[in-house]
Amino acid sequence: MPFWVFIYTVVVAFFCSYFLSFFCRWLSAKLNVLDFPDEERKSHGDNSKPVPLLGGVAVFGTYILIIFGHIILLKYFGKSSLGNKWIPDSIEPYIEGAYANLKLLLPIAGGGFAFFLIGLLDDLRKLSVWIRFVLEFAVAGALLLVGIRFGLAFLPDYVALIVTAVWIVGVANAFNLLDGLDGLAAGVAVICALILALVMMRGEQPFHALLALVIAGASAGFLRHNWFPAKIYLGSSGSLFLGYSFGISTVVATFSIKDVSSTFSLFMPVLLLAVPVYDTASVVLIRLKEHRPIFKGDKRHIHHRFIDAGFSKKGSVLFIWCMTLMTGMAAALLVTAGLWESILIFSQVVVAFALIILVKHIKIRQNTNNGRS
Repeated sequence: MPFWVFIYTVVVAFFCSYFLSFFCRWLSAKLNVLDFPDEERKSHGDNSKPVPLLGGVAVFGTYILIIFGHIILLKYFGKSSLGNKWIPDSIEPYIEGAYANLKLLLPIAGGGFAFFLIGLLDDLRKLSVWIRFVLEFAVAGALLLVGIRFGLAFLPDYVALIVTAVWIVGVANAFNLLDGLDGLAAGVAVICALILALVMMRGEQPFHALLALVIAGASAGFLRHNWFPAKIYLGSSGSLFLGYSFGISTVVATFSIKDVSSTFSLFMPVLLLAVPVYDTASVVLIRLKEHRPIFKGDKRHIHHRFIDAGFSKKGSVLFIWCMTLMTGMAAALLVTAGLWESILIFSQVVVAFALIILVKHIKIRQNTNNGRS
């Protein structure tokens, strides 16, 4: 596929999300769908006022408008005399390929709509954690029924199905939990989506690359409104949808480059999403260790711990973005890596995380000692 198509996709998604976010800010204020500061668990960056909470409408709305808007436009406009004049012949085969992928796109988008709705209900009515999980696993189960699952030939079918459902729901909620500082989740989404798109382009999977680029552009356009001090938040609707998008994309895509296939490329999704996965896993382990309810919110997330170590809120976000870029680049390299290269990549990521944890603990201890003196 011509490279300009990928650039066009990101740019159009960016501006669509950017301008749609203005409308969502107005709509949130009009409907009084606002997030209020909470001293126990969350703050609003440099803003002490309530913040509009319907950012997910802008991100999901962009996703639907860009993808299905272009499919409809190309289907009916592309065959007209004007369409034949303006649409290059070089992308005609890819247009037909998009129609052929509708059978896969519809359940993917349908699942995204379901996760978006679950999040929107949570934003409006504050659903209990258990109701959310039941609904999310029901959606994941429906996707399994239409044949969407990990192709893990070395595992029994029922295990592969369970892994697929847990992965989709787990990644969706990991992004939801990560969304604790202005610009954090949206920025991580931009980085992960761009790296995923790059891998898909190298693997000649333009359909999956374009879906990832829509997410990248939509997240970047929204990020212009979500940076310190945030004028609008993703809300559960946006964070769950973004997490779902990465979960489902890493299930349906194939992580191989032409004739090169690495056994370790199966771990590419885990490395790509290492930051949100690490954040969720570490928070759960901390709460279990302290015998506290694992679903009760607190200030034990990775960004809170960096703030406790002396980082500013902006500094914490930028540092976590750098961590995401590092693990994402490692994930991209893993796709074509051999045995020893894969071991080296995994070792580098583990050492990097260990050093980050060590530095964080040293800074916390220094801050504690300074406070005592």
